[in-house]
Amino acid sequence: MTASVCGYDRPGTHLLQAIPFCGIFGFSQIIATVAGAASATLLDVFEPAEAGRLIRERGIHHVNGTDDLLKRLLDVYPAEERPYPSLRHCVYAAFNPTLADFPAEAERRGLHLIGAFGMTEVFS
Repeated sequence: MTASVCGYDRPGTHLLQAIPFCGIFGFSQIIATVAGAASATLLDVFEPAEAGRLIRERGIHHVNGTDDLLKRLLDVYPAEERPYPSLRHCVYAAFNPTLADFPAEAERRGLHLIGAFGMTEVFS
């Protein structure tokens, strides 16, 4: 069900796994990707420039992470209005209170954010 709701079962879907598999957030997205028969690019360590390059080069559709992670990803291409046109949506968790304006910036720059509050219940 999660694969379908998140769109991981759409033909050609590709996920950038930018967060560890531990915890419900990282583990559930990779399991949903497998269940949806989507492909994934796995990162040993999140490095914003490399992640940004991979999203653009591979036409990645989904990346999930914290507000800090996604903000750093946008900052790789600060002058571009829509640096990642292939991204369909980003499930995110807001942990950094200094990034209160981030959701508006992300939407303006083409990242469709889906809040991750309650991810344990959603993905379980």
